[in-house]
Amino acid sequence: LISRLSKEHSIKLLCKVLKVARSTYYSILNHKASSREIENNILKSKIFKIYCDNRKVYGCIKITRILREDGYPKLSVNRVSRLMKQLGIRSITIRKFKNYRNKQNEHSELKNLVNQNFSAQKPNQIWLSDITYIHTVKHGWTYLASVLDVCTRKIVGYSYGRKMDRSLVISALTNSWQNQNYPNNVILHSDRGSQYTSSEYIAAAERMGFRLSYSKKGCPFDNAPMESFHSVLKKEEVYLKHYSSFHEANIRLFDYINGFYNRNRIHSAINFLSPIQFENSLFYSYFFSPFCVQIIDYGSVCCFPACYVVIKMENNAADIRVSAQVFLKRHWHFAVLDFLCRRIHARKRNKTQLPPVFRFHFLQRGKR
Repeated sequence: LISRLSKEHSIKLLCKVLKVARSTYYSILNHKASSREIENNILKSKIFKIYCDNRKVYGCIKITRILREDGYPKLSVNRVSRLMKQLGIRSITIRKFKNYRNKQNEHSELKNLVNQNFSAQKPNQIWLSDITYIHTVKHGWTYLASVLDVCTRKIVGYSYGRKMDRSLVISALTNSWQNQNYPNNVILHSDRGSQYTSSEYIAAAERMGFRLSYSKKGCPFDNAPMESFHSVLKKEEVYLKHYSSFHEANIRLFDYINGFYNRNRIHSAINFLSPIQFENSLFYSYFFSPFCVQIIDYGSVCCFPACYVVIKMENNAADIRVSAQVFLKRHWHFAVLDFLCRRIHARKRNKTQLPPVFRFHFLQRGKR
């Protein structure tokens, strides 16, 4: 204001009328941005971009983690929080916590195999399942049944429908089983809803080779990661939209689960990686462990529907190291890896030589 009026009036008079010291005016006028201010401005632009690119759901902890990997290794959470406050942005507010009583009255025939131990060494060991409500304008309440892998926090399958019946949860389980290439002996945990305790659901789960586990009555903490996912889904997607119809909600949920949550959204429980990134990192760490097969050359031979693995032995005093040359039609799969590991360990126990060639067909979706 003073600079704009200085052409008509003296600066001394303007400072006197506005009750501003002339030294303050000249200090601000001749101020040069410090290196800290320049860095803060650059950080603000990066923080805002990360915030917008991730649907405005990331808070200061996750943004700090991304910036540390992007060339700011000593950046503190408090500094990012302060800059976010200056920008006027924040993560979506968490809903008020509602306490639940831990009821001990449980049926002895429904066992709890998980017991709030949400840790798994590899994918397809423990799956969690639950149903949540989603409102639409035209069709009223609709229902989403999801299945989550405890190890990777990945939504391995889901089913969305207008009726909350047995077919909804059976469809979600079948989709998950097919998406993960028909795993066996997986612990499948859920609450004690009528859909999950129905004879049709139990028969379908046992036919697919699942081991059923149930939460204690009235205790959502026994299914905490699944409850957490549905809470995140509501806060980051459902509560921000007004779905006009079941069809629109179905498209939006597909985009969030498969397009954002599984592929891009980082998760603090899995070392700030997305579920698919963490699954891939597990694959490589499992693949290059001393007990597994190491790839020398990787190629794609489309005319071969099977996987050909050529084994050559290197005997050491302590262990047996195995290297292999692999030609695949599709990407390397855990089924092949597990098969080879079982054969290798069996041969080591029996102290016999491995055969020179393994031939193993993929378990393609819908086929055996």
